[in-house]
Amino acid sequence: MNLFENKKEIIYFFLIAGLIFALNVGLKYYNFTKIKAKPYLNSTATLLASEQKLSKNGKVYYSNIFATPNFRIYSYAKAKLEKGAYSIKIPTKKLDFKSYLKGMFFSAVFDIKAISTAQTLRQKLANLVYSQHQNHKASELYSALFFATPLSKELRSEITNWGIAHLLAISGFHLGLLFAIFYFLLKRPYSYFQQRFFPHRNRDIDLSLFILALGAFYLWILDFTPSFFRSYLMSVFGFILLVRGIKIFAFGTLLLCVVFALCSSPSLIFSIGFYFSCLGVFFILVYIRHFGEYSDLKSKAKMLAHALCFEFFVFSAMNIPVFYFFPQASIFQLSVIVLSYAFVVFYPLSIALHLFGFGGLLDSYLLDFLAYATKGGEIFIPTWLFVLFNLSLIFAVRYKYCAVFVALSGVFIYFWGLFI
Repeated sequence: MNLFENKKEIIYFFLIAGLIFALNVGLKYYNFTKIKAKPYLNSTATLLASEQKLSKNGKVYYSNIFATPNFRIYSYAKAKLEKGAYSIKIPTKKLDFKSYLKGMFFSAVFDIKAISTAQTLRQKLANLVYSQHQNHKASELYSALFFATPLSKELRSEITNWGIAHLLAISGFHLGLLFAIFYFLLKRPYSYFQQRFFPHRNRDIDLSLFILALGAFYLWILDFTPSFFRSYLMSVFGFILLVRGIKIFAFGTLLLCVVFALCSSPSLIFSIGFYFSCLGVFFILVYIRHFGEYSDLKSKAKMLAHALCFEFFVFSAMNIPVFYFFPQASIFQLSVIVLSYAFVVFYPLSIALHLFGFGGLLDSYLLDFLAYATKGGEIFIPTWLFVLFNLSLIFAVRYKYCAVFVALSGVFIYFWGLFI
């Protein structure tokens, strides 16, 4: 089934999408003008992280991340603050609409006062995770993995050295794994009752709806974390298309999902994570288009080889945009080709261990593993190359040699930056 029957439907779709986008931006601007009408904004906020740093003069200060009901604020303070709830005062004079629309910006914060509030479900669950670990770094790692809490600079650097930052940031990959886990667990019990009481129901649709409902609950627990929110929106949209018999693995479907996500949350325009998510799916579709699907393979050896080639292609093709925004590079980042598959086992295993109170069982091995990788250097991508890369994506859809060239360019830049 085609997405649209004719060009008129395409025009109507983008007109409606544009209208929804404009309405959402207009609502954001209205709220922005209400904030700007006063010199200060009084708000409650949760301190997500407080990290010690040194100024150029050698003085100690702390970099804080506050989460308010509407946005996140990065701020500096002379004294360390403990994680918890605070009342804060934010000056609005220098706040501009672009920063407000992004949903995160730097600002001075005044009159910081600790307040007593009931713990959220997210905080209670995070405390349960923390209680199962003796090492703070391990607690921090699992808290980020399960509840999208910020990472310290040290742990963030170790994760970047391995090239596995995308495995820690809760996104579509995690949603897909959770979907597979729940589907596997619920498939047989549901089939048992279906055969006896409601054989007319479609098992796959019913289970998908139930799991998406669980996903919405998890999204609420995470306080609508942007990375998971955009993945969930795209999953819901993809499910709607699938039920209507529209092919999911298509470039047109990806475009519609992107438009749908942007209309629902205009702040995604400024999100690097959203750009990377879309780009990752794009290269998956490019690989499928030019090099075939796994289902075409007859032997397990060929399937394994194809799976490794697929990971290497996506890893290589993503190098230019990744290093443009995050120049830190390491030879250990190559291991992500294998670690992505290892994570499929580690993620559900870590959830099960924490559910049964054995979350710290793998801590010593995990911390030794993270500390093993070392920083290799930095790879800086010029803006002209980044722009050229994005323009070449249009041709990579149609021409296999262009897709291969994009991947090989990423490989060349990676090894050139590390060894030359």
